[in-house]
Amino acid sequence: MSSNVTVEVSERIATITFNSPKTLNAITQADYDAFTNALREVDARDDVLVTIWQANGKWFSAAWLSAPFAFLGIATEGCCSVTFRSKMGTAKANEVLIWGKKMDAQELLKCGFINQILPQQTVPEFQAAVRKLVLERLEHSDPVSLLTIKRLIKAGLKDQHNFDAVNLRESYVLAERFASGVPVERLQKIARKELKHKL
Repeated sequence: MSSNVTVEVSERIATITFNSPKTLNAITQADYDAFTNALREVDARDDVLVTIWQANGKWFSAAWLSAPFAFLGIATEGCCSVTFRSKMGTAKANEVLIWGKKMDAQELLKCGFINQILPQQTVPEFQAAVRKLVLERLEHSDPVSLLTIKRLIKAGLKDQHNFDAVNLRESYVLAERFASGVPVERLQKIARKELKHKL
């Protein structure tokens, strides 16, 4: 199975890019595997201080967040049942994860899910602006201190939440949901326009 995930490393920045704009960067099993492997490889490199995860096309540059898990008949994934609550609070996480409420960029900024909103621009301009911002911040940071602080933050989060356990739990529930046939049935209804939802 081929993947549409690429990895580039330069100037101490690893850039992992999803390249499926025609499918809005829908992630296949091969993409999940490639992304996971890319993260592990980048994590093991001494020449990388920061990783940028981006996508070509509309998916990552959209100005809203949508997680229609219940609508699609599936369960949460990627540890978002913990990380969303941690980043945006229980009430907002419930709205997004249970009810599929879309949050625009201003709402995401206000609840602390994102740090900054960049001006609207083309995808290549946006990617260049993010890279420039990261390079400017790296210029004034001691690499050893930066990596040490990141390790301490990661250790604190791991102590607070066992993400391996969370991810495993979500994966089992997600597999059960797909095995039930409900997600496929709902996606087929969406394709036939018998069920409407703005994904």
